[in-house]
Amino acid sequence: LVKKINETGDYDEEIESQKEGRAANEDNADRSAPSGDAASRNDASNREQATRNRGAFGNVVKAEAAAWSPNPQNPPTYFDLPGGEGPNAALVAAKWAANSPLAMIDQYIPNLRRYSAIGIDVGLQDGLMASNEQLADALAAYGIDHSFETYEGDHSNRIAERMEHDVIPFFSEHLSFGGAR
Repeated sequence: LVKKINETGDYDEEIESQKEGRAANEDNADRSAPSGDAASRNDASNREQATRNRGAFGNVVKAEAAAWSPNPQNPPTYFDLPGGEGPNAALVAAKWAANSPLAMIDQYIPNLRRYSAIGIDVGLQDGLMASNEQLADALAAYGIDHSFETYEGDHSNRIAERMEHDVIPFFSEHLSFGGAR
């Protein structure tokens, strides 16, 4: 899981921004920096700014954290990120690892066999290329019919083109709502 998150670039930047935020707060503590809630707001502000600078992928990490490691005792975000410190760090890492498709695939084989189609596509320069290949290999090992396609590109630079020429036609061909077409 750590490798997967590192390959996206989001995990490292988010954790680094948290560390930088903590370091900045610690450095400023001797300079009458705010304490308590105000310091927490400053740290959250640093994380939020780092997320905004990354664009949409910062939102992905936040959405994953909200789903996989919520923490009602951690305002203002109310979630924990992997790579943190403290007594719950191992638990948070385990929660994230448990949500990896490669970690879950074995328990969902009967359900995966029920799908009329599974399609995977990934850019050759995408940091998730290796894990997508492993997922396709795992599906093949279980004899689950699927398509696996690579394209020249990274994680996000061909989204509009891929949606128009590949994803929408794939769904048009394979998605059924049970009624006549």
